[in-house]
Amino acid sequence: MTKQIKQKEKTFLNHLKLAHFYWKNHLKKKSLAIDCTMGNGFDLLILAKCLLPLKGTVYGLDIQKKALINSSKLISKNFTNKERENIHLLLRSHETFDFLKEKCSLFVYNLGFLPWSDKKIKTNAKTTLKSLNSAIDHLSIDGAISIMCYPGHKEGKEETHLLEKRFKTLSSFDISFHRCYKKKDSPCLFWLKKKA
Repeated sequence: MTKQIKQKEKTFLNHLKLAHFYWKNHLKKKSLAIDCTMGNGFDLLILAKCLLPLKGTVYGLDIQKKALINSSKLISKNFTNKERENIHLLLRSHETFDFLKEKCSLFVYNLGFLPWSDKKIKTNAKTTLKSLNSAIDHLSIDGAISIMCYPGHKEGKEETHLLEKRFKTLSSFDISFHRCYKKKDSPCLFWLKKKA
């Protein structure tokens, strides 16, 4: 009986694992994906592992030098020099994607602050909304946007609220929302998929 319970527990996906499941099933051959809030590089690593066998490209963005250094170390540990040619780490804000020369298949956001660092430096509603609008403009015809929010703190709650308001205006997207039912302010995932 215990073995069966443990097996069932494995099928429950928290917001991060669920996001990874969506990404893996969305990305196709030669896709381009952007980790808009690179942090320590763990989501970037998942994206790279999905994309490199598909001959895809991934960008990681962050405004903090520490994030760039940590992510670079993680990527160097997991990929060869040749593989790293399709992984680009940029020290820049996610507010706009005007550096892109092609449409993007997947934009990924993991909002909040850089783990194990200064919590005063965090994403905010104003720049996140600006970034979302830029992502929509640069999204491929069958593209998707993955956003993980953390409404357990004041700024995260405001960010989540304003994003939800914006989502109500996006008629060209199918949008799903995932959160632990009994924990109102638990981390949550929004998955936006462009309608065919």
